[in-house]
Amino acid sequence: MFTFVRKSLHASSRLLLFLMLMFVGLLSFGGGCSGLFNAALLLKARNWPITEARLERCDPSLSQRKNGEYYWRLFATWRYGEGMKREYSDLWSPNDAPTYPASSDSAVVDAHDRAAIIARYCSSLASTQLRASLTHPSWVVRNDAAERGEWKRELSMGIAAIFFGLFPMGFSLLVLLVDERKDPRYQNTIRRCFSKVMQLVVKPR
Repeated sequence: MFTFVRKSLHASSRLLLFLMLMFVGLLSFGGGCSGLFNAALLLKARNWPITEARLERCDPSLSQRKNGEYYWRLFATWRYGEGMKREYSDLWSPNDAPTYPASSDSAVVDAHDRAAIIARYCSSLASTQLRASLTHPSWVVRNDAAERGEWKRELSMGIAAIFFGLFPMGFSLLVLLVDERKDPRYQNTIRRCFSKVMQLVVKPR
């Protein structure tokens, strides 16, 4: 496999492939790290005090999964803190929200069920409580999310995203090692990889 890649890729193609794979890997890795942070935040938030909040906005929207199924997501904004000067926004899908098969007409579903979704969920969000950190007031989570243990889902998704990101990142480094000739100056993979990075990034003067 690597022999074929070695013969078919030129330096410019290797650089382009390296950048693409590294970008995808870093994107997934960054999303995974964000998921781990959210999981830690939700876990720690169970010990935070409940703060007074006022619902400013509630906007339901239809989204589509990879299998074609439609589901509802809610985007809500609250005001909280002293003088209600701080703002917190969240986007999530309620666990008991209705779903629709892929054959459904999203425009018809949106027009028919939007009012019912607003009445069902947005009305209850008006009384939703928030938990805010005493040391970092900008760290806020919904009380129901902390109590339901949503940190477990965030943790599993974060770990999965990190692993999925490591694969293209690792393969991108292998792409840098592909060459049409063997270089006897380097005796291990790490040093060869470092040499390739320097050759592609640092321009000769």
